[in-house]
Amino acid sequence: PSHDMDTNITDEQIEKRISQGTLNFIIHGIDSSIPEEYVRFKEKCGIGLIKENCVIDPLSFKKTRENNQMIFDYLNKKYGTDWLNELPTKPFGIK
Repeated sequence: PSHDMDTNITDEQIEKRISQGTLNFIIHGIDSSIPEEYVRFKEKCGIGLIKENCVIDPLSFKKTRENNQMIFDYLNKKYGTDWLNELPTKPFGIK
């Protein structure tokens, strides 16, 4: 897809992207509506959500998982696992 996702970035780069509002979980869905909890989550933690269509090729599938995992690891480091309670709908690749 159009956005370039570099998943080997430092915490500093992650924080810069959060402050710019350009760091997003990615989920694949049939419509483009963003669940309410993600809207609140972005207000609170600065990480939004991009919804892509359902048709997934293996490469973007892998990128999606790596992207979400990278954000997951960062948030765990920063907040412990409490932040997961904010998201009833888990992004792909996150257990």
